[in-house]
Amino acid sequence: MKVLYKSTINPNFELDFRNLRPVISIGNFDGCHLGHQELIKRCVATARRLQTSAIALTFDPNPKQYFQPDRVFPKLFSPSQKIRAFQELGIDILLVHSFDHALATMSAEHFYQKLLCEQLQCQGIIVGHNFYFGHQREGDTQFLATRCHQDNIELQIVEAKRLADQQISSSSIRQSLCDGNIEVCNQMLGRDYLIEGRVESGQKIGRTLGLPTFNIAQTQQLIPKTGVYAGFLLLGTEAETAKIFIDKTEEKNTLLPAAINIGMRPSVDDTDRRIRIEAHAIDQKLPFDQHYGLSAAVYLSNRLRDEAKFASLNELEAQIRNDIIQARQKLAN
Repeated sequence: MKVLYKSTINPNFELDFRNLRPVISIGNFDGCHLGHQELIKRCVATARRLQTSAIALTFDPNPKQYFQPDRVFPKLFSPSQKIRAFQELGIDILLVHSFDHALATMSAEHFYQKLLCEQLQCQGIIVGHNFYFGHQREGDTQFLATRCHQDNIELQIVEAKRLADQQISSSSIRQSLCDGNIEVCNQMLGRDYLIEGRVESGQKIGRTLGLPTFNIAQTQQLIPKTGVYAGFLLLGTEAETAKIFIDKTEEKNTLLPAAINIGMRPSVDDTDRRIRIEAHAIDQKLPFDQHYGLSAAVYLSNRLRDEAKFASLNELEAQIRNDIIQARQKLAN
């Protein structure tokens, strides 16, 4: 898969699209939830039918971040994860367009005519039902339907996916993570939520309890509500290329079942308010010191309990051992 970037400074994509006449899906695609996946699958299927390339057009930063620069919008994906997700779903070319002043003030007609038609030469467009574009969101799906009909461009408008009575969206997934509803989050994503970072040295208190953990440095991704989770761990080279849409049956030999604590460790140090991610690989004896600085990835499958403060290390150890038993049972299913 090719990844191309465009900005005001670099106004041209490094590819001539006149010979491609691609099919394009447009969106932010943060997290690549089930709704996004439907867009991408249709884009790929349509491109294969028309014997051309499937392209995903996305934006950096997220337009919401551009218009509200003082507000923090935690991402469900790291840049690397977004690229890997598109690759796994069959996209041929990922176009990352800088969302800057030029794009923010561009009219819907200019966006459609100059970017989609003249520069990208698309013969098919796939968007969600709530897709808006152009200055002050003046362009919508009705605008696209009219212009695509005039220019003989195939347009597909994809309806929202729902989970029970809730519409699936990146914002609803973020809320589920903040509430600790990892199971609901995963159902909306169609996969286990993946957090990546690097192994760093800790206080090694887990080792003194006979329950060593890998301390994973925080990332720019949204960290779920504090608590104890059951999930899977990947380390080193396996973590560097961790699949977004993992098949646990195929990857069972590399995935390490784990009990994962996300929190401030009040039983160890209640003055340090940093959120930490610590993963204990269940039933594994691993050379911890050899992993410092290496990549790590955790897939969160189930939430076991809230983080709690214990009166002694003995009580903490007893609870952790119980967490491991629960995690082992959850992951076995």
